[in-house]
This record gives sequence, structure tokens and C-alpha cells, in this order.
Amino acid sequence: MLVVSSGSVVALTPNLPAGTLTPAFGIMTRLGTFEHAINYGPIPRIPPGAMPHRWSGHGVVILDLSVRTGIVDVARIWRSTSVKEVDDALVATLQQWRVQPRTVYKLYVPVRIRDGRVHLGSTQPL
Repeated sequence: MLVVSSGSVVALTPNLPAGTLTPAFGIMTRLGTFEHAINYGPIPRIPPGAMPHRWSGHGVVILDLSVRTGIVDVARIWRSTSVKEVDDALVATLQQWRVQPRTVYKLYVPVRIRDGRVHLGSTQPL
């Protein structure tokens, strides 16, 4: 919606919060937790040989979302896992996610990797 007043144009957008993915695939925000807000969320698969043997790590991926559609505009690493191939696999998969429209404008996705398995939304220490 655009409002024109005295020759100036002001864009009005909803005051949507940023959110953090929970282990149950809900989205926790300052307004509360949205339990069923992830419409499509495949789990990243790490390519064989991309991780050192018995390697564990954690990181955070940020998803910038289209508020209107819930499509991920940009997925980027905020905190690296320290292995480029793992970071690349996370970004490639999370770029495909779809979120309930008009829920959040940004989603922080904590990632924990242990024994070759990816755990999303986990904030527990390794």
C-alpha cells in the first residue's frame, strides 16, 4: 500500500518480526511461536567426503524472505561451520525453503552437525 501525502510517498509495510527456527520446525519470534509456518523445508544433505571423519560443527544460516510469498530471496551464512562444502550445501538446500507468507521477513536457522547428520533449529551445544 502506498500513501501519498503533500507530495511525498511513504511505503507502508507490516511490522513483521525476524524469527529463529525451533527444533520442531516452528518459528520463534518476539510475537510468539508459529508452529506450522514452514511450508516446505527439506533437510540439507552433506555430500559424501565433504566433512572430515568424525567431524562435528555448528553454524547459522540466515534466510531473507519475501514477505508476500514466503519464498527465500537470499540464503547466506551468518556463522560458518568452518567447512566450505558444508556451508555451500546448507545454503543450496535452505534457498529452496518456503515459509508461510506474512509471518517473518528473516529467519535464522541454527545448524548442528554431528556424525554426518544435520540437525536444524538446534541450539544445544555439541
